[in-house]
Amino acid sequence: MAEGELKMSRRERQRLLAMHEVQSGRSLLKEAAGQMRLSYRQTKRVWRRFRTRGAEGLVHEGRGRVSNRRLPEDIKARALAVYEKNYKGYGPTKAAEKLAQSFMNLRFTQKQETVGCGLPHHADTRTSRRNGAASRTLRSFSQVE
Repeated sequence: MAEGELKMSRRERQRLLAMHEVQSGRSLLKEAAGQMRLSYRQTKRVWRRFRTRGAEGLVHEGRGRVSNRRLPEDIKARALAVYEKNYKGYGPTKAAEKLAQSFMNLRFTQKQETVGCGLPHHADTRTSRRNGAASRTLRSFSQVE
């Protein structure tokens, strides 16, 4: 990303537009609260952050931070070494179970094990209720190619 660029979600961009409307005097905070679907009190907090920090104040503060649940790199490397040495032919679920036994004091998940450590993993092929029909349609098109 270039210097001075700010990555924002759709919701944050909508908030930015609403705050610009308030700043220019074309809208009141009460109207902006309705546009952003926030309470008036929360809108006042957003407005205060916008006035003090600008558009950067509207961006979620957790963006770009490392997760608190992230495994340290040395443990990932050890897990990968143990996998390569002992569990090479295992599938992702069995490998995750075996590695969890090897590293008993840590709580591993299958995704952390396989994706985070570079181990083989299965793609998630489940469909949610929300987008089930759309994802099934996309999957059927991709199988035709």
